[in-house]
Amino acid sequence: MHPTAARELPADQRAWAFEPKWDRYRALGHVVGGELALRSRNGVDMAGWFPELAGLPGALGDHAVVLDGEVVAFDSGRPSFEALQQRMASRVGRRRGAAVTYLVFDLLWLDGRLLTGLPYAERRRLLEDLEVAGPAWQTVGSFPGTGTALLAATREQGLEGVVAKRLQSTYQPGRRTRNWLKTKHYQRETFLVGGFVPDRDQVRSLLVGLPDPQRPGRLRFAGRVDHGLVPAARRRLGELLRPLATGRSPFLEPEAALLGGRWTRPGADDPVPVFVRPRVAVEVTFLGWEAGRLRHAAYAGLAGRP
Repeated sequence: MHPTAARELPADQRAWAFEPKWDRYRALGHVVGGELALRSRNGVDMAGWFPELAGLPGALGDHAVVLDGEVVAFDSGRPSFEALQQRMASRVGRRRGAAVTYLVFDLLWLDGRLLTGLPYAERRRLLEDLEVAGPAWQTVGSFPGTGTALLAATREQGLEGVVAKRLQSTYQPGRRTRNWLKTKHYQRETFLVGGFVPDRDQVRSLLVGLPDPQRPGRLRFAGRVDHGLVPAARRRLGELLRPLATGRSPFLEPEAALLGGRWTRPGADDPVPVFVRPRVAVEVTFLGWEAGRLRHAAYAGLAGRP
């Protein structure tokens, strides 16, 4: 089951429970006959990639369960997707890099009984009765009626945001409904455009950066902006940027590094980017930084010319 994006928390918070949003690797934990299978969204069993989770079946005793949760890696006490990617890259059946924790937030099946038709509040009670807590597995905190306070706390702690779950909602596998809502913490800053991916006479995406104080006219690459570019913005940006085209990249990073990575992945059919003199400033909303790149960046409008 998947949450729907929402700009605000539900108005009647008494009918909802609230959990921190981690946004890591979603996984269903199948524990049957003392064995663990950790299924990703596309059905791949990830249990062998994370040997620190091997003790979970023993911790559950004789129970047979299907859990819903997320695999999270922590770096200096904070969740780090970069650290988790490094663990995923090895996939060799032994620990390399940051340790992971399986954060459990729902219970779908228990000792032969399918629980998806029960209300969230009842599933949550049964989950807490299992006492899923150990060196590499924990039950995510759930806070009924206190969404505003949790949203403020997650912002202070640098977490993604909050997931709201209607207390009386059933679990609907594979569906995205408004019984689960996710509210994220977005930041907004001004960046200079150093290049763009063309789409005929328009702009498909922007390459943005921040000025380097030691190198006037050069930019530190911040990422690629694909979202938020409605047709009118694509045309207007094309009009502004094409006269500024230059054969030299304004970015300090090598050209090969500008379009790679989780947050700036190009499409298979993307044309070669056009580099421009950094004269156009844009407002960009984003969830934060990861490995020096903007996470979930979206165009929010022109900010004028520097």
